[in-house]
Amino acid sequence: MAGQPQEPSWQSIGQEQTRAAWPQQPPTYTPPGGSPQDTFAFAQPGPPGYGQQAGQQPGQQPGQGYPPPAWTGQEQQYGQGNSARAARPAGEKGFLGSLFDFSFNSFVTPKIIKVLYVLFTAWTVLWALIILRFGFHYGTAAGIFVLLVVEPIFILLTLGVYRVILEAFMVVFRIYEETKKISERGQS
Repeated sequence: MAGQPQEPSWQSIGQEQTRAAWPQQPPTYTPPGGSPQDTFAFAQPGPPGYGQQAGQQPGQQPGQGYPPPAWTGQEQQYGQGNSARAARPAGEKGFLGSLFDFSFNSFVTPKIIKVLYVLFTAWTVLWALIILRFGFHYGTAAGIFVLLVVEPIFILLTLGVYRVILEAFMVVFRIYEETKKISERGQS
């Protein structure tokens, strides 16, 4: 036919049917743990309705007529809560609750790891002072050698070993927490 573009020969009948059955509603996404108010449509070019919030009428401004999103409590975890108790996820116990949890569902180590590192640092400094005293006990030259050579090496190596051990504990606990999250996500 003159004046009209020709149909490409590679286009099949199945493609024509697919094009005719193009979805009129955009695909939606609800974040994990979110509510229907948190559901949004993907903004992609396509037929009418694409790029609108789920349930939004054509021509309606985004967010118009919707209540504010229902928060799941995670915003408190990131420093917006008013107290430490509010920032604690549901079901997590405090230090004393974890200490007397005989079922070992809540762990104490992640709660006291910083305090342990401070105690190890104080212990190392105390031993460094004792070693320095013995160095000066054997003479001024020995004391200066201990102060300038032995002490820095002793402190750095000792604190490094303590730090590596405590970090290894924390890695184990973080692996546990992430595995638990993945397991809970898989069950829901």
